[in-house]
Amino acid sequence: GLFLRGIKTREGDNGDYYGIIRHSVTRGLPAVILEHCHVDEERDIPYCRTEEEWIAFGKRDALAVAKYFGLSSKKLGVDYSQESLALPKANETTVVQSTLRDETKPDVCILELSDVVYETGEVTLNVTATDYDSPLIYYDYSIDGGKNFCAPIAWPGVDLLEEIYPDTFTLSVKIPSGVQPNIILRAYNLADLYLESNSVPFLQSFLYDEDSLINKQKQDESQTVSSLIEKNRHSAGTVTFTPDERVVEEADGEVSFLTFLKLCLIFVIIIFFAVIVSQSISYSRRKKRRRQRMKEPGDNRNHPM
Repeated sequence: GLFLRGIKTREGDNGDYYGIIRHSVTRGLPAVILEHCHVDEERDIPYCRTEEEWIAFGKRDALAVAKYFGLSSKKLGVDYSQESLALPKANETTVVQSTLRDETKPDVCILELSDVVYETGEVTLNVTATDYDSPLIYYDYSIDGGKNFCAPIAWPGVDLLEEIYPDTFTLSVKIPSGVQPNIILRAYNLADLYLESNSVPFLQSFLYDEDSLINKQKQDESQTVSSLIEKNRHSAGTVTFTPDERVVEEADGEVSFLTFLKLCLIFVIIIFFAVIVSQSISYSRRKKRRRQRMKEPGDNRNHPM
């Protein structure tokens, strides 16, 4: 997570500029200066705020040294004797190449306008930059023609361990209301040398009501949240998930089929009771007619033999 800035070298009048390295070399001692982070770098502050974090840095440094020299300790129960054997063999070519300081600026740095929205102050630009000798590690930009620049920003997608980086990326800049910008970008290589891009001037100022824009954004966010809550509410007081259209259609299909089955069942019950009632009425009528015939004169069944 740290903002890596690569291996740096700096020569002085009597050899290495840094006295620790210069005197170590004089005495035949291997030496290196490690800068974990900077206390005045906003992106580094979260990694060096507490004593526990300082101790963690020290332990990692000690572990790296122990592995490099293949140290072991029975008291600590560690053995790194095989670690050093696994290290790649260094030769003069690779060592010199990795510590050479690039004395030239980046070779290409071009800025092109892609899109602009005057109502919100949003400007989108395409950045194209490259360095044929070392990777580009960060950039900064100015909206006032180079008078003031923003804080350094890590180059998107840079990998200093592999020394690779993309030579194009999209940059979004927010222009304050009332400003007529003239945008310039600077691309920095591993030696902190930079190349300045062409300028992208604007013929008019950005004029918009920032307070109204902020209020509108808050209203839009509030409406979006309310809409999602209403959409996701499947039962009273319960918000689960947002189903896609396919799931909604399947749920509607299941409900329709169950409704059809219920209607069929009700229809069958109605027919069943209608048949029973019809049979009962028919039986009652037949029984009534038989009684009437038995009461009619001349019926032998009403006279004794």
